[in-house]
Amino acid sequence: MDALIQGMLIFDDASGCLLVGREGAGYPVVWPAGASWQTDPSGVRLAGGELVEPGMWVTGGGGYLQQDDIERMAGSEVAAAAAACVGPTGEIIIFNAGSTVVVSTEGPGETAQWRASDPPAEFASGLRIDAVPLGYHFTHNQGHETAVFHVFVSEDGETSFSVGRYLAPYPYEATGREIELGGRVFVVNDEIRIFEHVAEGVRIEVISQTLAEEWLLPIAESVTYEAERDSGGGG
Repeated sequence: MDALIQGMLIFDDASGCLLVGREGAGYPVVWPAGASWQTDPSGVRLAGGELVEPGMWVTGGGGYLQQDDIERMAGSEVAAAAAACVGPTGEIIIFNAGSTVVVSTEGPGETAQWRASDPPAEFASGLRIDAVPLGYHFTHNQGHETAVFHVFVSEDGETSFSVGRYLAPYPYEATGREIELGGRVFVVNDEIRIFEHVAEGVRIEVISQTLAEEWLLPIAESVTYEAERDSGGGG
């Protein structure tokens, strides 16, 4: 399943259900194997031991499915328990088997904008990023004849990501699984590299050695390309 699961854990007093809230709605959740319910305080303990409590944000890969689909995938008992907590849409969140659930005390909506320099600047790529996570700052550019990459590093220096523009011919193929978000098609591979073809002979890449795919996808979605602001090469 290729949906991005992202929202805040909430406890619904009326139903006694733990839900993931997003866009004003609450969804019951089928967590990855090994997760367990905790009642005092209310929360979910993940297989690795991390406790997710109401007010915390979770991000991971999965899907929004109906009860019949959950029953086929997780069994009738799990499906019935989740169905008791469904909202008007009848949808239930299910994380992919073995998916890493990223837990944060801050919502992913807390972001900043960044825009590459305009021509004739040396690294004018035509890129704009509307969702740079707070706590990350631009540090430097990297480039050569056909590529420009903009590097962002966290305040503690432990994590980073790069957003770049490649011009054809490309040095390697954009291989991986396709994810469609908002009418755009992204290709994601196991090296945590996200590709998007935005124009003839122009490819955008979002790369990280330290951030999970679930955090890179919102960044990739926020990237836009303006050909008139592209100087056509790196340094």
